[in-house]
Amino acid sequence: MNIVIANTFYPPDGRGGAERSVRVLAEGLAEAGHRVSVLCTSKVQFESVSKGVAIFGLGRMNVYWIGSNESIGRILKLIWHTFDLFNPVSFVRCLRLLKRINPEILHTNNITGLSPSIILAAKILGISTVHTLRDYYLGCIHSNA
Repeated sequence: MNIVIANTFYPPDGRGGAERSVRVLAEGLAEAGHRVSVLCTSKVQFESVSKGVAIFGLGRMNVYWIGSNESIGRILKLIWHTFDLFNPVSFVRCLRLLKRINPEILHTNNITGLSPSIILAAKILGISTVHTLRDYYLGCIHSNA
């Protein structure tokens, strides 16, 4: 089966439980013989392969990268969150990658920074989507403020 997993971060970026469990899941599925790709936010765009998992870092798609350690002001955060509600840059990048990878399933996790627009991209392409609830971001933008 051809599976794409989407998460805000993927190692070495991010240190939370979601990143660790997504990595275990992706590597386990690859080890079981599935074709696995991960879409994640990143400082710069890249493609790599690690332990049988194709990793696609989408690069900065908003006014700042969510993984930045820089101090971000309230106004910039408001702009960032407003843009993330439906990020057209993320939508186009995800649509192109999903079309290229042609997965049977999109498994979304934390999608802060990827934008909920990834779900519309999958729907347009007829890709079945499953979402693992890991936070309240889809219901409240303040959950990851």
